[in-house]
Amino acid sequence: MLAVAIGSVILLAGCAGEPDRPTTPDPRLFGGWQLKSGTDAQGPMQLAPSTISLTIAASTAAHGRGACNNYSARIVGSLGAIFVARANMSSFAECTVPTFNALDFRYLDDLIAVRFAAVNDNTLTLSSKFATLIYQRAPDIPTESIVNTVWIAQSLSALGLNTAFEQHPYNVTLLLARSGRFLVSTACPAITGNWTVDAGEIVFSDASGLNSPCSDIDAGHRIEVYEVLGSGFQVNQQDHTLFVANPRASKSLLFVG
Repeated sequence: MLAVAIGSVILLAGCAGEPDRPTTPDPRLFGGWQLKSGTDAQGPMQLAPSTISLTIAASTAAHGRGACNNYSARIVGSLGAIFVARANMSSFAECTVPTFNALDFRYLDDLIAVRFAAVNDNTLTLSSKFATLIYQRAPDIPTESIVNTVWIAQSLSALGLNTAFEQHPYNVTLLLARSGRFLVSTACPAITGNWTVDAGEIVFSDASGLNSPCSDIDAGHRIEVYEVLGSGFQVNQQDHTLFVANPRASKSLLFVG
């Protein structure tokens, strides 16, 4: 990932003569959230088909996944006054939509201006004088029903066009082990690494095998598959079918297991 320096960390206060800040965020803010709408001086944000998340932990460290970037933040405060700082942002190599970068910078500018937080059921609202960001709690992923199964790719959808896989030479499979390891097989040597659930998405890390030697055609297939899997993806599993979607790459994969 390419680290993009954002500048020195700036901690924003809710008012002049800041009150003492809590050392951790309010527990009601904890967990993974997905941005559903945003409005600022430029008007409503055009979020679709992107996914932007925010995960608030029990410490002051928070992080999120933008339309094209990871970001980190520091959040302290409670319902009512809240304080946000941004440290850095890293881009996804697999992100294929140029306008998503501009969306991420706009979103992060709005996020660090936040002064107020409210939680209503499964909705989190962060706001300032200039912007309002509304999140919904990230959905659970039924990992027990998809782990330790070899999922065989049947089709790839890119920008609404369906392309069927041939088992030779494509032969694409996905395995998510209960141990937290993943294995992606193509006609090239396998890609392996770690996986976890983050704010309603499955996220890969520490991947190896992405650049192992194979033919140009097979390497192209490997890149196409990892564009869907490499920057976080959403899943929908029904019976023996697993649908994997990545709005950052505007592509999806359909597996059977």
